[in-house]
Amino acid sequence: MNPIVKTLAILLLTNFGCRLFVDPPTSITTKIDGVDADSVVWVDGQTKTVTCEAIGGSPTPTVSLIRDGTELVSGTGSVSRDIAQTKSMNPVVIQCEATNVAIDNPITDQTTINVLYPPSSGPDITGYTGQVLTEGVPPTTVTVTCTVGEASPVPTLTWNCPVGSSSTGSNTHVISINRSIDGVTCTCSGSQSGTGWTRTDSVTFTVHYGPDSVTIDGNKRVYTGELLTLSCDNADSNPGVTYQWTKKGAVLTGQTQQTLTSSYSKNDNNAVIACTAVNSGTGTTATGSVSLTVDYGPDRAEITG
Repeated sequence: MNPIVKTLAILLLTNFGCRLFVDPPTSITTKIDGVDADSVVWVDGQTKTVTCEAIGGSPTPTVSLIRDGTELVSGTGSVSRDIAQTKSMNPVVIQCEATNVAIDNPITDQTTINVLYPPSSGPDITGYTGQVLTEGVPPTTVTVTCTVGEASPVPTLTWNCPVGSSSTGSNTHVISINRSIDGVTCTCSGSQSGTGWTRTDSVTFTVHYGPDSVTIDGNKRVYTGELLTLSCDNADSNPGVTYQWTKKGAVLTGQTQQTLTSSYSKNDNNAVIACTAVNSGTGTTATGSVSLTVDYGPDRAEITG
C-alpha cells in the first residue's frame, strides 16, 4: 500500500475530532463447500463453491479469490465463486488474499485441489484376440496383459483367471497352451477409489487338440454274410473329427461315419479293418485297427470210398 495513503488513513479524523483506528485482518480462510482444508479431492467435472472470508480487520478487508495466479473474483469481507474443475487443471492451487490499509502485504491462505478422474480407456486385455491356439504347436504359452488409460488415482487391476500365473503386482498373466484352457475365460477387473469407477474386460481361449488315439469296439468274430457293426472311438478332440474306414488297406468308399456296418465273406478272414480319425483344425490323425475272424463253410459234403 502507498505509505502516504496509509499515513493519511491512520491520521484521518472524523468531523467530531476522534481518531479513526485501523486494524489488520487477523486471518483469512478458504472453504470448499463450507469445509476449511489445506487440500481437497475433487472429481473431474464436479462443481464446488469456493469461499474466501477475512476474519477481523478495520476497515473491512478487501478479499480476492485467485486460481493458479489468476484472480477470479474480489469483494469486501467475503467472496464466493462456483468453480468446475477438470483433469486438465490437475493439480490446481486456490489462493485467498485479504488486505486493508492497516497492512502493507495481503495475508493469504491457499488450498491445493487434486482432481480425480477415471481412466481414459480400459481395462483392456491384450495379447490374445480370439485366435485359435493349438496344443503341441509353438508357441507353447500365451501372455495376456491388462492395461488402463491415464487416470488419477491409478486404478487397481485384479485378475480372475483360473489358469496361468502372474507375478505379484504385475498386470501380466502367462498361460500354458493346452486343452485344459479350451473354453476358459480370464477376466481383468479395474476399480478406482474416489470416483467409484469400475469396469471389466475378458477373453475366452479356444484351443484345438487331439485326437490322441483311436480304439475300435465291437465283435471281432462274425459268420459269413452276417452283419457286423464296429465303432470308432477316439479320445477328446477339438474340433470334432471326421472318419475314414479301410479294409485290407483299401479305402471303403462312403464309409465316413463313426460306425461301420457291413457283412463279410470267407475272403475277409483275418482282414484288417482300420479307422482313422482326422482333426481338420490341427491336422492331427489317429488310427486304430482290428483283425476280423470270419467263420465259414463247409461249402459242401462229399462221401468217397
